[in-house]
Amino acid sequence: MDLGVWFSGLLLWITLNTYRCQNYQSYTYQAGKALAEPGFLNLTLPDMSTCFSLCQQIIKCDSVSFDTNSKECQMNAENSVSGSISSKSGYLFSDVTTSATLVGGCATSSCALEEICIMDANGGMAGCAMVQGS
Repeated sequence: MDLGVWFSGLLLWITLNTYRCQNYQSYTYQAGKALAEPGFLNLTLPDMSTCFSLCQQIIKCDSVSFDTNSKECQMNAENSVSGSISSKSGYLFSDVTTSATLVGGCATSSCALEEICIMDANGGMAGCAMVQGS
């Protein structure tokens, strides 16, 4: 199995299993726009909502560019103020604020900038996982 596909699946599972433990902020997006700089993490995810929600759990992630055709989620360390937005057909762009409302074991997470907090089945913090991608 391709490591990138396996890792994307793992992050999707983590995201879906932590929805119950977080109060996500809603998002607005700009259609036909993307950050010009390459992202620090690119994953194939089902939709913009999943892309946005996962980004909220990673301190380093300040914005997302989502390709609606390929379903590629580009997580960026820059946002619309610190980076450069360009026109890009088929993309959705949104600035992201890391969720300030993490609950359970992740509320006091000591995860590093490039890690995501993983919760166990009881709502406690199971640990941190390094996010890596293409």
